[in-house]
Amino acid sequence: MKSQNLSFFHPKKDKCGLCETYNKGDATKKAELQDQIDKHQKEKQAVRDEKKKAKEDLDSKKGCATFDMQQIILLPKTGESQIFYKRRLTNYNLTIYELKSKECHCFTWHEGIAKRGSCEIATCLKMYLEEQDRKEIKEISLFADGCPGQNKNSIVATMLLHTVCNSSNIEQISLYFFEAYHGQNEGDSAHSCINTAIEATGDVYVPTQLVPIFRLARKHNPYIVHSLKTVDILDYKIVAHQLRILSIRKDDNGDPIDWTTMRQIVVKKSHGDKIFFADSHLKEGNRSLTLKRGLTNASLKGTSVPTLYQIPPKVSKEKFRDLMSLCQGQTPAVSMPEHVAFYKSLPHEK
Repeated sequence: MKSQNLSFFHPKKDKCGLCETYNKGDATKKAELQDQIDKHQKEKQAVRDEKKKAKEDLDSKKGCATFDMQQIILLPKTGESQIFYKRRLTNYNLTIYELKSKECHCFTWHEGIAKRGSCEIATCLKMYLEEQDRKEIKEISLFADGCPGQNKNSIVATMLLHTVCNSSNIEQISLYFFEAYHGQNEGDSAHSCINTAIEATGDVYVPTQLVPIFRLARKHNPYIVHSLKTVDILDYKIVAHQLRILSIRKDDNGDPIDWTTMRQIVVKKSHGDKIFFADSHLKEGNRSLTLKRGLTNASLKGTSVPTLYQIPPKVSKEKFRDLMSLCQGQTPAVSMPEHVAFYKSLPHEK
């Protein structure tokens, strides 16, 4: 290998700012950051140990999975040079990767169906958890990065509590957050595999063409693809407001609550009025916050969650204009009538 000047490619990853500052710092800077970096590294290892333990403890009644959003996919994708100077349609894909079966669920939609917020993430997780409930799973451990806008927030916590209270079999759901920039997500392999499959496919014009590409990206144990519609997205933000979660400023011991520092969220069917949480993976036991007085798991059982969108979100006027330009002219990048009709039908700003 060396004689032929060949080597394995090491994919680039986002680097942790704290680790980079420490590694590049002088002796004074390192001494200043030593306590912080030591805790940072211990937290990183602790959550990985939790995932390893959850994986080793799996049986027919326990589940364990990681989830993450793939980088956005822009369509149409062709070799036409003009598309690189145009705004294109954004497509989303949330993967949930089961550590036991190695099954991977892909929840996909585009910006003309829904946005990429906490309610969308919560809806995908809810659909997955309901499937696990039908499989008679009793305890589920989930692992994800700690992005506050998508994963680490009161809306996802509300969904978890509502789901466990309405489940037939699930008794406990635990959500662990990786240390920032130190995720250990098996779903990344699915993202890489899907990207490779898209590149190998050649031209891809509309979102419906992504479904078979996703499904067949892995020949053994193909990915399970769920195509979301606008009406599928549920508004757990309303439920969070009804429960007044954000109005609770202190935990049951009187200590302040900071959602951004949470590293674990646990909900239990036996405690429908509480959300358990931890702000460190290094401490044993969880803190708890109690919701509305008199609330029980029976209070949430059977309650419906409204849909988030009354009408689909609109594509910006500028993006729609660019998409239309790709469908027009003497040499359009998008020429098949059904593909042109799709882009013309997108809800857009006037």
